[in-house]
Amino acid sequence: MSRSPVSLCSLDEQQVIPAYVKSVIESRCFQSAPALRSLLLFLWQHREEQISEYAIATEALGRSPLFNAKTDATVRVQISRLRQRLEKFYEEEGRSQTSRLFIPIGSHQLCVDSRVITEDKDAAIAPASDRQTSSLPYLARALAGTCTVLAVACALLGLKLTELQRRVEHFITPVSVPRFWSTFYGNGLAT
Repeated sequence: MSRSPVSLCSLDEQQVIPAYVKSVIESRCFQSAPALRSLLLFLWQHREEQISEYAIATEALGRSPLFNAKTDATVRVQISRLRQRLEKFYEEEGRSQTSRLFIPIGSHQLCVDSRVITEDKDAAIAPASDRQTSSLPYLARALAGTCTVLAVACALLGLKLTELQRRVEHFITPVSVPRFWSTFYGNGLAT
């Protein structure tokens, strides 16, 4: 006998749900995904516990007790979809929220990230590690551009040096060497 998925009503009776979690669950983004809402509520309810894929499958997703996590990837797929849906929610409807829900990759644990929102609702002040990560594409482009400019400069310098060498060789006239010394120079060995 499988349990029915967790609903907002059954969860409200057990504990208080913060406004930022309710706003996610009741959003347009999650209206068309009842399984993901149920999964999110279950993960919220058990956020401080270590939960197994089996527990998620049978209790949150309504799978049968015969569920086998080794042969059925349903939980991993649904967690991935929930992760993507949360990202979509925070890009669209939830941009101004200061507390954000997320699920780290490789985990089933629901986490809360509290960020400070600046006056510009599109930009959040992130920790230093996030700022370094977000500036990497800019730094990579800047480094690639610098390397390209240096490569072009080296190529032009090489061409200029080759041209200068040809000009110098053109103006140098062979010096006649006395016969005595020509025997020393004529054999091609170093003197």
